[in-house]
Amino acid sequence: MLSRRTLFISMFCVSCCIGDRLVGQQDGTGIPVGAYPLGVQVSHTEWAHTPTRLIGHGTGTLQQGGNSQVITFTHHCDDPLLGNDPSKVFPARWIVQGSTLRVMLHQRSARKFSECELTIDK
Repeated sequence: MLSRRTLFISMFCVSCCIGDRLVGQQDGTGIPVGAYPLGVQVSHTEWAHTPTRLIGHGTGTLQQGGNSQVITFTHHCDDPLLGNDPSKVFPARWIVQGSTLRVMLHQRSARKFSECELTIDK
């Protein structure tokens, strides 16, 4: 009969392995590889607090498949979306193709990220 400690350790190891498979392979940043194939470089933002999130607008560059385009957007964020660092490119992915992006700001914990939702102005 297995001891409680051995059983607990075994269950923990199995849950970690299954969890990693569900999240997917990760690069060194902890972001699942391929989950955020686009990049957003923020030039300028202005934002204000609401009771639950930060909202605002800004400008930047969307990097997609080797092409770049200047974008103007409104945003809803967990944390402030800061711009003006030309070397900083945030990982991003389309929620609604051509209209709404989800941008990864930074990692809060092993499986929790701070994100922003950007709506591209037409």
